[in-house]
Amino acid sequence: MNPTEANNDTLPGDLSGLLRVAIADMEGLDRDRYQPNSGDWHEPSAGAKYCRVCLAGGVMAGTMQVPHGASVTPAEATGRDHDTHNRLQALDDLRSGDVWAAAFSLTGGYHRNGDMAAFAASPEAEKADALICLHPELLNRVRARRRFIGWREWDELRPIFAELADALEQAGL
Repeated sequence: MNPTEANNDTLPGDLSGLLRVAIADMEGLDRDRYQPNSGDWHEPSAGAKYCRVCLAGGVMAGTMQVPHGASVTPAEATGRDHDTHNRLQALDDLRSGDVWAAAFSLTGGYHRNGDMAAFAASPEAEKADALICLHPELLNRVRARRRFIGWREWDELRPIFAELADALEQAGL
C-alpha cells in the first residue's frame, strides 16, 4: 500500500483498538531493522541500518507499510486523510499519557479546527475524564516512560500500554 493512500478504514476508530494495533505492530517489527524511539515518527538512522519508530511510527511501518528507509511524519504518511492522521496523533498523545488529548485528536479536533469547549462537554471527554480519575497510577506509569529508546525499554513499556488499552476499553474509549 502506498502510505499516502491510507484511509480511515485501515485503523480502528477507538483508542483501545488503536493502541492494541500499535502494540501488535511494534511487536511485529524486525528487531534487527527497527528501533523503538519515542523521539522519531519513522526515521532511518545514519547508514539506514535501523529505522527509529515511535508508537505511531510502528503503525506506519506495520499496518500502513511505510518502507523501512523512509523518513516520514504522519502528515506525509497520510496525505489528505485527516482521520488517519488524527489516529496517529492520538497514538502519540497516548504514548505521553494524555488520554484527554488522545480523545480530542481522535474526534478530529486538531484538523477540523475543533472546538475544545464543545469537546469538553462531549461523551468522549466525559469518558476520558472518568478514566483519568479511575487510573491515575496507570497514567503516571505511562507518563514516567513517555520517552523510550530501544527494545529493552519498549519491552518494559509494552505491558503498561496493554493495561492502558484494557482501561480504555472499559471506559468505552
